Amino acid sequence: AGERVAYLGLEEGPFTTARGIFSAHADIPLIQAEDSPKVQAAIEEAYKDWGDRLYAFDSFGCSDPEEILSTIHTAAVGLDCKTVFLDHISMIVSGMDSDNERRSIDKLMHELRLLVETGEILLFNVSHLKRPMGKGHEEGAQVSLSHLRGSGAIAQLSDLVIGLERDGQAEEHDRHCLNMRVLKNRYNGSTGPCGSLRFNRTTGRL
Repeated sequence: AGERVAYLGLEEGPFTTARGIFSAHADIPLIQAEDSPKVQAAIEEAYKDWGDRLYAFDSFGCSDPEEILSTIHTAAVGLDCKTVFLDHISMIVSGMDSDNERRSIDKLMHELRLLVETGEILLFNVSHLKRPMGKGHEEGAQVSLSHLRGSGAIAQLSDLVIGLERDGQAEEHDRHCLNMRVLKNRYNGSTGPCGSLRFNRTTGRL
């Protein structure tokens, strides 16, 4: 749509983020591909379209909520990024000197909600999950709102919550299938299974 996008990856550096997005653009898994003229040409072509619209911040390992909030505000207001990805909120809380993870997430989610409302941005907030009883999520266990790690505020303050499910131990055909489930929908209340995505190892795309 020609809009600017900001990405705060707390478990990866901006170089990895950029190569991942450029891979989707080029239909080549550039992170795994060996450097070659073809790969270099694909990166240069992707940069023509993304170079002045993708802001991949160096937020690796950041656990300071105020720094994260300031970065998102800078992206939204200073750089006019109307779409922001925060991957992931669990990483921030795990680095806090706090004995109460729930209260920490409550406060952080409240501040993020204010940024969304005042900055008029679309925020994709990734959250890890608590381990369920019995079969784990890595084996395709169904995700529910109660599995969101740390606080009910993640579900309460979000407009839309989508759970992703994949059985990493399944047979080849099913192992690369990611099922999607709407867990909350503030707009019209419609929830439940909403389709699936399949990972293509040749192109590196979902």
